[in-house]
Amino acid sequence: MKKIMKYFLFIAIISVYLVACDKNETVYNPLNYDTDSFIALAKSEGVITENNTGAYNVVALLGTTSHTSEVSIDFSISSTFVEGVDYEVLDGKTSFSFAPGVYSDTLKIKPINNAISDGDKLITVNLGTPSNTFNVGYPGPTNTLGKYTNVTIIDDDCPLDISTFVGTYSANEEGYCDGCYEIDAVLGPDPNTIILSNLWDSGFVATATLNNDDPDNPILTWTDGEYVSDSYGGTYIYNWAAYGYSSPISSFRTCDNYMNLNGIFDLTLYGGYSFHIQLTKK
Repeated sequence: MKKIMKYFLFIAIISVYLVACDKNETVYNPLNYDTDSFIALAKSEGVITENNTGAYNVVALLGTTSHTSEVSIDFSISSTFVEGVDYEVLDGKTSFSFAPGVYSDTLKIKPINNAISDGDKLITVNLGTPSNTFNVGYPGPTNTLGKYTNVTIIDDDCPLDISTFVGTYSANEEGYCDGCYEIDAVLGPDPNTIILSNLWDSGFVATATLNNDDPDNPILTWTDGEYVSDSYGGTYIYNWAAYGYSSPISSFRTCDNYMNLNGIFDLTLYGGYSFHIQLTKK
């Protein structure tokens, strides 16, 4: 009698569990492999930034109770991007290998950084044919889980969109103050130009041209001799090059709209004064 009661209690518990299960829960098919041994990739997707100096690890796993000889499986890489230009496979690896007693192996994919805004890059690693009868991938509704990995290289470069530079900036002026005043930026009259107001915390207004032809060295330039204020008997702005110096130059960053301003204010009554102002967008 006690055994019968335990049996009915067990059935009741199982029934409650089944009813409580989420109706949207994925139910995988039973294993239909001839053996329990398989090779699969640990993750179906991963990301790494383009400027990462390391590598993304694509890990292959060997699922078996034991193996007395080496097991290997080749792989292929499919992508519209080019090995040696956009990424590289370290160590010249062409297959995953599992020596006796070893159950994982790693493929290292290293992004190649550039200064071009060319978007994110998708690389797919596909498992091929194993050296023995081991199965490829995990079991599942589509029988594809673990057979491939998508690796996305995130582009770290931003195109120049002059409209993103419009706004209010906190000014850090060398030798004067850190963030004690603001500078406003609006679109200028010509392509890739902005008008900056309240330069030098003195209400000066000047036009700057942003040049991103060389993304590694974006340059901001002033219109030499532009009239910026009637203060001090008239004030004009110049790049250092106008005085025969190659540096310091003004620069900017497209991804966060940061600007590093250098130049000379020519105060008619008081001579020339250099300035170095770092602008951080608020």
